[in-house]
Amino acid sequence: MSAPLLKLPIPVALWRLAWPLIAIGLLKTGMYLLDAYWIGTLGDRELAAIGGAAFAWWILWMIAELGAHGVQSKVAHCVGADNTKAIASWFTQGLYLGLFASLLTAIVAWPLIGPYFTLLGLSDAHTAQAGQDFLSATLIGQSAFAVHATTEGAIGHPSPAQPTYLTAGRSWRSSGNRPLAATARIP
Repeated sequence: MSAPLLKLPIPVALWRLAWPLIAIGLLKTGMYLLDAYWIGTLGDRELAAIGGAAFAWWILWMIAELGAHGVQSKVAHCVGADNTKAIASWFTQGLYLGLFASLLTAIVAWPLIGPYFTLLGLSDAHTAQAGQDFLSATLIGQSAFAVHATTEGAIGHPSPAQPTYLTAGRSWRSSGNRPLAATARIP
């Protein structure tokens, strides 16, 4: 078992928190570069379409992660305060926020996909259509990503040695609308 962060020298504690984030950032960057390489093998038009869609794609995923960021913060607070009973409630609220934000984004963004590519000035119809198809698929999968990101936020608290409790959702049929307590101990 590792020493609590508050008992470590600040540079050591900071490094323990920072190195996983640095590694994840580098791995994600590598993944995007590899994606660009493979998409480039499909052709110049496809690569241009994904390049044109990249900024909108990034915004859509950030919106889907809204619930995850709140859940990660609240779970960390709950674990730090030894209040693991509150985690299920925060997880459920994060799921609702992520799903609501994804649904609202899909409703608002769907009719704007075509005008977005027109605004970019893509003169090639094939490239614009490929980008529109990509963003349409992104909107369809955004809700599933919101659930994944929120779940990851719930189990990704600062100390993996401590138990994390994860709810399977909220059952509206259960008495008092209490969260289902499907808990898992994460070693």
